[in-house]
Amino acid sequence: MKLRVVRAFDPRTVQRTVPRDLRKECMMLKNSKRIAAVARAASLSWVSLLLLGCTAREITIERDPVINTRSSAEGVPLSVDIVSVYPSDLEGPNRDLNKELDPTAGQIITSDVWFKRKPTRESMNVAEGDPTRFRIPREQIFSYTDLDPGEAYGNYRGGQIRGSKFPPPKIVVSGIPVAGWGGRRVHDSRSVIYVFGRFTDENGNVMKTEPAMFWSVGDFERKLAVRIKDDRIEAVTPRKYNAERDNRNKP
Repeated sequence: MKLRVVRAFDPRTVQRTVPRDLRKECMMLKNSKRIAAVARAASLSWVSLLLLGCTAREITIERDPVINTRSSAEGVPLSVDIVSVYPSDLEGPNRDLNKELDPTAGQIITSDVWFKRKPTRESMNVAEGDPTRFRIPREQIFSYTDLDPGEAYGNYRGGQIRGSKFPPPKIVVSGIPVAGWGGRRVHDSRSVIYVFGRFTDENGNVMKTEPAMFWSVGDFERKLAVRIKDDRIEAVTPRKYNAERDNRNKP
């Protein structure tokens, strides 16, 4: 079956849905030979690829010299999950399963809850949903973990993260999907990227640590950054659009 190709591009549509500076960056893709080649190979219009490329996000993970210090002053390797939640993940049949991931629910989810209820291959195969697990597609999860690549649910990006006394190489995670521009759902308060750190206490228990989070993700630049500190993880990138939203304690 052939994919339907968009025959015409209306720049007014992009003007209505994409902030001006991001629109300028995205429009530059039209003249990219690489994008054009991919479009021909996939029988897609350049507009389709433009929208795909301009919605994906990138996160740079910065870190202090010593991290995850509650159980050891020298620090302990840290598991990190980046999780992109769409408004559609919080609606319909998955609403009750994922309600704790809703940033508008009144209480921000903590790392202990995420890592306890993180989806598995087995839970995602339960047709009606496993009530003990969240239900998020694997392509929306990016993991740095001590699990083997074949065991980790989601996109395995590497082993656990360590602090570094010397300027460490940047950890850059690209291709993070977000809710599409259609209907401006990327600006919905429930469109959010979480960055969870599996910080542990002296007994090895996962601590109730709030994640770094970018809610109403369309208000931010495409390139984001977080920083891992001794026993917490914080968003570095400020909100670019609708900054007044950060004057509130909660989404």
